[in-house]
Amino acid sequence: MKTFASDISEALIQRLKEKGIESQIVKRFIKDLIYAFGSHPEITPFELDSYLHRLGWNDVNLDYQTYQLAKACFEDSDLKNSMML
Repeated sequence: MKTFASDISEALIQRLKEKGIESQIVKRFIKDLIYAFGSHPEITPFELDSYLHRLGWNDVNLDYQTYQLAKACFEDSDLKNSMML
């Protein structure tokens, strides 16, 4: 049975793929997102986008919807742990 948390993670993964992140590197990108939220829980969408660009994710522009999905994943500890694998 699907849970709300799995729906969020699937939505985030699908959104990232639509933004041009290849399936093979989605997990790496998500780990960078989770690390950013862990280091700076109050990070704004603009700050997060800038941080990701400094890490080399120049081809991805983070929009507000993707930011909200990533934040929801970080705030759910079970989901965060499952995405870090």
